[in-house]
Amino acid sequence: MALTKQDVYQVEITEGDHVQVRRKTLILEDGVEISSSLHRHVISPGEDASAEPKKVQRAVAAAHVPTVVNLYQSKQAERAAQDALQQAEADYKADSKAANKTAKDKAKAAATAAKTARDEAQAASDKFEAA
Repeated sequence: MALTKQDVYQVEITEGDHVQVRRKTLILEDGVEISSSLHRHVISPGEDASAEPKKVQRAVAAAHVPTVVNLYQSKQAERAAQDALQQAEADYKADSKAANKTAKDKAKAAATAAKTARDEAQAASDKFEAA
């Protein structure tokens, strides 16, 4: 009764030039499978694949040529820039709303102060005319 462990790899290159790796780990008893488990991960263009088995490294080398890596990295940079722009616009809108509310509050306070000053001036004028 000898137990052995064996990894079997399935490598697929997706439409976006990502290398998808499926590892099936088999536990065998006298050559008969008694258990297995699956693990899947993706290697994007430009990622390091040096820790992968040779079969996976060959697929990565074939799929991730410099032009593919450069194109992928430029698309990632463009997405990051778009995300940053959207976040900046959202922050600006939030800041503008806060600034508008502050300006409105200041205007209300100034109007209240002006009304109070006008009322006090009217009271002083009434008092002066009565005297």
